[in-house]
Amino acid sequence: MDEKWIKNIAAIAHALAEADASQVSYKYLELAAESNKKFSKKFGRQEMYI
Repeated sequence: MDEKWIKNIAAIAHALAEADASQVSYKYLELAAESNKKFSKKFGRQEMYI
């Protein structure tokens, strides 16, 4: 885990929370991390960056 990975997860979590008209919480960070894992598996990358 590096700075870019953390920044990406935070950005995804923020977008998810905004879509629900909510504040970022641990729930959104978990969803973002899982989404990042799925993307990485599907597209053969270890990590996804913004």
